[in-house]
Amino acid sequence: MSLLSDKPGVWGARYPGIYSHRKVYSTLEVSSIQWRESILAVHFGLLNNIHPNQYISVRYEELLHDPRNAVKRVFDLIGEDMTPPLVEKISCIDSGNYGRWKDNFSSSELAAINQHIEPTLRYFGYE
Repeated sequence: MSLLSDKPGVWGARYPGIYSHRKVYSTLEVSSIQWRESILAVHFGLLNNIHPNQYISVRYEELLHDPRNAVKRVFDLIGEDMTPPLVEKISCIDSGNYGRWKDNFSSSELAAINQHIEPTLRYFGYE
Protein backbone atom coordinates (compact mmCIF):
# COMPACT_ATOMS: atom_id res chain seq x y z
CA MET A 1 0.00 0.00 0.00
CA SER A 2 1.35 3.39 -0.94
CA LEU A 3 0.63 6.56 0.96
CA LEU A 4 1.10 8.50 -2.24
CA SER A 5 -1.54 7.71 -4.81
CA ASP A 6 -1.52 9.13 -8.30
CA LYS A 7 -5.25 9.81 -8.30
CA PRO A 8 -6.08 13.33 -9.51
CA GLY A 9 -7.57 14.49 -6.19
CA VAL A 10 -6.17 17.35 -4.16
CA TRP A 11 -5.99 17.71 -0.41
CA GLY A 12 -4.68 20.35 1.96
CA ALA A 13 -3.84 23.90 0.97
CA ARG A 14 -4.70 24.75 -2.61
CA TYR A 15 -2.30 27.06 -4.36
CA PRO A 16 -2.96 28.67 -7.75
CA GLY A 17 -2.32 26.05 -10.42
CA ILE A 18 -2.56 22.96 -8.20
CA TYR A 19 -5.24 21.32 -10.34
CA SER A 20 -3.24 21.71 -13.54
CA HIS A 21 -0.13 20.45 -11.73
CA ARG A 22 -2.03 17.29 -10.71
CA LYS A 23 -2.36 16.50 -14.42
CA VAL A 24 1.36 16.90 -15.10
CA TYR A 25 3.24 15.97 -11.92
CA SER A 26 3.18 12.98 -9.60
CA THR A 27 1.51 13.22 -6.20
CA LEU A 28 4.95 13.43 -4.63
CA GLU A 29 5.88 16.40 -6.80
CA VAL A 30 2.57 18.18 -6.21
CA SER A 31 3.08 17.67 -2.47
CA SER A 32 6.53 19.23 -2.80
CA ILE A 33 5.15 22.22 -4.70
CA GLN A 34 2.33 22.50 -2.16
CA TRP A 35 4.88 22.59 0.70
CA ARG A 36 6.93 25.23 -1.12
CA GLU A 37 3.94 27.43 -1.90
CA SER A 38 2.59 27.15 1.64
CA ILE A 39 5.94 28.05 3.22
CA LEU A 40 6.41 31.04 0.92
CA ALA A 41 2.83 32.26 1.39
CA VAL A 42 3.22 32.22 5.17
CA HIS A 43 6.67 33.80 5.09
CA PHE A 44 5.76 36.66 2.77
CA GLY A 45 2.37 37.05 4.43
CA LEU A 46 4.16 37.61 7.73
CA LEU A 47 6.70 39.99 6.22
CA ASN A 48 4.05 42.06 4.50
CA ASN A 49 1.29 42.08 7.11
CA ILE A 50 2.64 41.60 10.62
CA HIS A 51 5.12 43.68 12.58
CA PRO A 52 8.37 41.76 13.18
CA ASN A 53 7.96 41.89 16.96
CA GLN A 54 4.65 40.01 16.66
CA TYR A 55 6.05 36.72 15.37
CA ILE A 56 9.12 34.51 15.54
CA SER A 57 10.44 31.75 13.35
CA VAL A 58 11.30 28.43 14.90
CA ARG A 59 13.24 26.03 12.71
CA TYR A 60 12.48 22.36 12.90
CA GLU A 61 16.16 21.71 13.68
CA GLU A 62 16.03 24.13 16.59
CA LEU A 63 12.97 22.37 17.94
CA LEU A 64 14.73 19.00 17.70
CA HIS A 65 18.11 20.06 19.10
CA ASP A 66 17.01 22.53 21.77
CA PRO A 67 13.27 22.03 22.25
CA ARG A 68 13.04 23.76 25.60
CA ASN A 69 14.58 26.98 24.29
CA ALA A 70 12.57 26.86 21.05
CA VAL A 71 9.26 26.53 22.89
CA LYS A 72 10.35 29.06 25.54
CA ARG A 73 10.86 31.64 22.79
CA VAL A 74 7.27 31.10 21.65
CA PHE A 75 5.93 31.39 25.20
CA ASP A 76 8.03 34.50 25.81
CA LEU A 77 6.49 36.09 22.71
CA ILE A 78 2.95 35.49 23.97
CA GLY A 79 3.84 36.45 27.54
CA GLU A 80 3.15 33.08 29.13
CA ASP A 81 5.18 30.80 31.39
CA MET A 82 5.89 27.22 30.48
CA THR A 83 4.17 24.85 32.88
CA PRO A 84 5.90 21.77 34.35
CA PRO A 85 3.69 19.37 32.31
CA LEU A 86 4.67 21.21 29.14
CA VAL A 87 8.37 21.09 30.02
CA GLU A 88 7.99 17.34 30.62
CA LYS A 89 6.37 16.83 27.20
CA ILE A 90 9.06 18.90 25.51
CA SER A 91 11.75 16.69 27.00
CA CYS A 92 10.32 13.77 24.99
CA ILE A 93 11.18 15.33 21.62
CA ASP A 94 13.59 12.97 19.87
CA SER A 95 16.46 14.77 18.15
CA GLY A 96 17.29 11.52 16.36
CA ASN A 97 14.48 12.23 13.90
CA TYR A 98 16.45 14.94 12.13
CA GLY A 99 16.69 14.11 8.43
CA ARG A 100 14.97 10.75 8.76
CA TRP A 101 12.29 11.69 6.26
CA LYS A 102 14.86 11.21 3.49
CA ASP A 103 15.15 7.53 4.37
CA ASN A 104 11.61 6.97 3.11
CA PHE A 105 12.38 7.97 -0.48
CA SER A 106 14.45 6.54 -3.30
CA SER A 107 17.13 8.66 -4.96
CA SER A 108 14.83 9.35 -7.93
CA GLU A 109 12.02 10.43 -5.58
CA LEU A 110 14.41 12.72 -3.70
CA ALA A 111 15.50 14.24 -7.03
CA ALA A 112 11.84 14.85 -7.93
CA ILE A 113 11.22 16.52 -4.57
CA ASN A 114 14.39 18.60 -4.69
CA GLN A 115 13.71 20.08 -8.10
CA HIS A 116 10.71 21.82 -6.58
CA ILE A 117 11.97 22.75 -3.12
CA GLU A 118 15.72 23.42 -3.42
CA PRO A 119 15.43 27.14 -4.26
CA THR A 120 13.13 27.65 -1.27
CA LEU A 121 15.45 25.72 1.02
CA ARG A 122 18.39 27.85 -0.15
CA TYR A 123 16.35 31.02 0.38
CA PHE A 124 15.89 30.01 4.03
CA GLY A 125 19.56 29.15 4.48
CA TYR A 126 19.55 25.39 4.00
CA GLU A 127 22.20 23.66 1.90
